[in-house]
Amino acid sequence: MIDLLSNERLVASIDNDKVLLTNQRLQLVSGGNFRIINLNQISFIEVEIKYNYVTLVAAVIFLIGGFIMDGQEGGIVGIVLFLILMVLHLFLPTKNMLVRSSGGTISHRVNGIRNADVHRFIFLVQEQMNRAK
Repeated sequence: MIDLLSNERLVASIDNDKVLLTNQRLQLVSGGNFRIINLNQISFIEVEIKYNYVTLVAAVIFLIGGFIMDGQEGGIVGIVLFLILMVLHLFLPTKNMLVRSSGGTISHRVNGIRNADVHRFIFLVQEQMNRAK
């Protein structure tokens, strides 16, 4: 838990208190990571989605390899593996919430967190940034 400064109050948290928002700062405490950004220093917030392109390349290799190696039967296996890997590629991206300032970036994986909760947290950060001005 965060030690609050004088005149500071906890506003919100996300991901079991790994990212904490107060009326003055944003703090990440996750594993060995510990970062704090004052709200008046935040310049950019985004949710970044990255896809694993290794699965895409593997899918194409299995598709082509199946037809080359075993003809029609191999082609069917290649198509099945291709479809499985394409589903993994499309439906299992990595999502990170990034909060940037001139002094650094807070990056936190938000894969298991509902989009609505992430958007609500970002809204609360923006709201507190406006109040801190």
